[in-house]
Amino acid sequence: MDDRQRKFIIGDVLGGIAVYNFQNGALMKSFTQQGSSPVVQLTYCDTSKTVLAAYTDGIIRVYV
Repeated sequence: MDDRQRKFIIGDVLGGIAVYNFQNGALMKSFTQQGSSPVVQLTYCDTSKTVLAAYTDGIIRVYV
């Protein structure tokens, strides 16, 4: 969930990340990484409004 509890963020086994509206489930934004490994951890940072994603291959990415 984001800082205002209006969006939820999901990572998938293909390495994609999607942001959805909490009230109606509409897709708001998505990020895809070609050839990426599965997402194992997502953390939302309130102060910078960014998402940190950790992957099974040890990579950590920051999404704005």
